[in-house]
Amino acid sequence: HGLLGVLLAYRFPSRTVVCVDTFRRPLFDGLVASFRKHGEAARGESEALTNLQFVEGDALALDLRENAMVTAVHACNDLSRLLVEKAQAAQAVWAVLPCCIRSGTYLPCRLGGTLADDDDAKHTLLCGIVAGLFRAERLQAIDRRITNRNIVICGGAGFESY
Repeated sequence: HGLLGVLLAYRFPSRTVVCVDTFRRPLFDGLVASFRKHGEAARGESEALTNLQFVEGDALALDLRENAMVTAVHACNDLSRLLVEKAQAAQAVWAVLPCCIRSGTYLPCRLGGTLADDDDAKHTLLCGIVAGLFRAERLQAIDRRITNRNIVICGGAGFESY
């Protein structure tokens, strides 16, 4: 609920980072306060994270700036798809970490047999389908201790064959 945005803003202090969610959670403010208290301000900053903004609302309603990057962590069901489509329309770099993927979101059929009962295999397969549909340039698994929905799908950077 803003952790990725806080980390990106801290790591890239010269870039504006806008976090969007339907409502601002107290955790976000706690993270920002902690980084400001214990982190180091970048050159020219009065405090850390002056480049970080939060918008309560619909991420799909935002206008993307030139050279934007769209990231989504646990954007449920078709929200990951909609955000990737928005990023692609703006020629933006994108990275999504899908969580819930409802049957029928990316395939015209349900997954059956042992796949229906193997949540990890089903999620991995559906992430592969998402990657193929949107011409992803990278699939990356992150540590499962961070999240059990640990597949990051990236594209838009222009390095299809690296």
